[in-house]
Formats: sequence, C-alpha cells, structure tokens
Amino acid sequence: MPAQLISGSTKIMPTTLSEYSSDQDGGTIMHPILGRAAADVTLRPASLRTGSFVLDFRTEAASESARAALATAVVWTLSHTEQTTLNMRCIVRGVTREVAGNGRWPVSVRFEEVA
Repeated sequence: MPAQLISGSTKIMPTTLSEYSSDQDGGTIMHPILGRAAADVTLRPASLRTGSFVLDFRTEAASESARAALATAVVWTLSHTEQTTLNMRCIVRGVTREVAGNGRWPVSVRFEEVA
C-alpha cells in the first residue's frame, strides 16, 4: 500500500492517494518606511504546508469509515512509500465524502501540516 494515514491504533489505507496539492505562505515581512525608497525586510522561513488530497476507497463502507476517523480531533501521520516528499504529520481541516457512483469512493481531505 503506497499511502496510509496513521494516528495511534487507527490506520487508514486507501487504494490510492491523488490530487495532492500544497501551499506554503511566505514568512518574510516587508516593513515600508516613510521617506525611504527601500523597505526594511524581516527574513523568516515559509510556514508549513497546507492543502488537500483525495483518498480513494474500493467500498462505500471503507470510505465512510475513513471519513468518520478523519473527523476526529487527532494528529495524523501521512506516509507514502513511493512519493516520500508527501510524508508529514498533519491535522485535518475539512473532509468531503463523495458518492461517485462509478465504483470509486473518494474522500477529499483539507490538511494543515504540524511540526
């Protein structure tokens, strides 16, 4: 299984993880100074990742079980054996479960990475 989400004894193992996207807000601050052409700059690293991904399941029951687990107040560890740059600890900011009707049972997750 290339992707899985784990929190304590709860493990979510989708058939695929797709449509992954993430953003990082910049941390650097520009301070305009009256009477000067150049601003002062405070350099700071970018924030941690925020974004979304879709988990696909083979059955309705598996997708509903994942939705219920992801709706709890816990920190998840995302592990992907093939795309290791996706690995992180994150919290779920929102979950959407779709009834696709074509044999695909997707659960969309909005996440925020935590240290």
